[in-house]
Amino acid sequence: MQTATQILIVDDDEIDRLSAMRAMRTSKQSIEFDEASSEAAAVELLKKNKYDCLLIDYHLVGTDGIDFIKTVQRRDLSIAPIIILSGTDDENIMLQCLKAGAQDYLLKSELTSNILMRSIRYARERKQVAEHLRFIAHHDPLTGLANRTLFMSSVSQAMARARRKSRTFALFFIDLDHFKEINDTLGHDVGDTLLIKMAQRMTASVRESDIVSRFGGDEFAVLIDEIKDKGAIIEVAEAMQRRVAKDFQLEDKTLRITPSIGIALFDPADDAELDAEGLVQRADMAMYHAKKEGRNGFSFYEREMHLFALERTRMKQELTRALERREFEVYYQPQYDIEHENIVGLEALLRWNHPQRGLVSPAEFIPLAEETGLIVSIGKWVLDQACSQIVAWRKAKVLGSQKTSVSVNVSALQLKQQDFCDTVKTILEKHNCDGSELVLELTESMLIEDVERCAESLEEIAALGVRVAIDDFGTGYASFRHMLQLPLSYLKIDKSFVDNVVDDQKNADIVTAIIAMAKALGLHVIAEGVENRQQAIQLRESGCTMLQGYLFSKPVPADKMKTILANS
Repeated sequence: MQTATQILIVDDDEIDRLSAMRAMRTSKQSIEFDEASSEAAAVELLKKNKYDCLLIDYHLVGTDGIDFIKTVQRRDLSIAPIIILSGTDDENIMLQCLKAGAQDYLLKSELTSNILMRSIRYARERKQVAEHLRFIAHHDPLTGLANRTLFMSSVSQAMARARRKSRTFALFFIDLDHFKEINDTLGHDVGDTLLIKMAQRMTASVRESDIVSRFGGDEFAVLIDEIKDKGAIIEVAEAMQRRVAKDFQLEDKTLRITPSIGIALFDPADDAELDAEGLVQRADMAMYHAKKEGRNGFSFYEREMHLFALERTRMKQELTRALERREFEVYYQPQYDIEHENIVGLEALLRWNHPQRGLVSPAEFIPLAEETGLIVSIGKWVLDQACSQIVAWRKAKVLGSQKTSVSVNVSALQLKQQDFCDTVKTILEKHNCDGSELVLELTESMLIEDVERCAESLEEIAALGVRVAIDDFGTGYASFRHMLQLPLSYLKIDKSFVDNVVDDQKNADIVTAIIAMAKALGLHVIAEGVENRQQAIQLRESGCTMLQGYLFSKPVPADKMKTILANS
């Protein structure tokens, strides 16, 4: 059964209303009418009913068609197409009505059944197209969620309401932990499937009136309006965290994605000058704090984070200029063979001589270099400096008869560069440096992210004669099965194990087991962070004779290391 078309006619002239209804009744379509003789009466009908089309007289008593259109839009009374009926043949008025949002403008003197019904049909079609285009412009094409443009507009409106009503609301900024690894290892199709699933889980975690948005990539934002208190927001955050982090079954794979959530509360009493962009930035800062605290959790914005973010931004800018201004320097720390009492290797360690702050801790600037991608160019510079220094020391005859290798730390971003092996080869050839004099150190966690790809890259490196060390062993989840797949030469026991090797028997047993298993795989073992003789003795008794740490020397500049080498 065909549903009747619902029409609202708004005209203060009864004869004109009857004329329009008579014209529509002569058509073959099923039509039902409601009438209103004023804007106020029309508003009451729009509050109660839904219509397929609104026929509005331009010359209403006390207002006009354009103002009525604005009232409908401002108060969100109807999404039905609007046709203006007028007794005035004025092109300027017609254009104003169309710009205000009307779909058509008809002269009452020319009104016929065919003209009116055709106009209604075309108005509805144009409205549907306009609504579709509006949806596309304001929604994410993959997930169907609100996009950044619509979300920011919604936040601005929520802030205005909160200031009027003295209410508080919350804004979540969400980043999916390690999501890039999904795209890199399983492909973007799998990544897109996961994003859709994550969007559904986030939407299911909040009320229908709340707004979930995808900003792009794996970043989402949620507007939670009119909250009771901070406790209620914590409940929402915990529920979302649990729901998003549930295992996801995709064909034969079980995947688990965890969220890092930053939360900013808007309090109109405290934030008179804050705008929507500023509130999102606050939630973003809180999200980064959640990541820093270990990921898979949530953090509330605190004002101290703003100062921290400003400092990070300033340091990023200074870091960008540090390489060209030659503010970096390579220090070296020796690796001793305590059985033969000689230096068998050196580790190259990057230092930043900041013009105002002096030496900046690598723990402070290396993560920033990773985050910005600058680590690729900085890492290449360190490799170049290390190879150049090897040759200089060789020419100065301070390396001894046995070749002393220099270890250089390599980041995940460097290893992922398609031309990384070519870069190493070019630097070696540039300085006439033998590959066997260079060792590349990679962290345990970095190697297990994608063992197969790492193995392929490292095989190319090993073909140059360059050896590979696994650094910080014991802090990640690498197994000896993983290590069998990789062309490794060295295993470096992390300082956290060395610290307790004397006082903690369980820790000592673990170290002994690591050393025995590494040797069974044909790997040389180096213990890092050795600070006293008791540790050195315990490690030697456990079978590890290659030690590195402050007991022997702290990291020093190249000229001081030359003196140490010459006297060793």
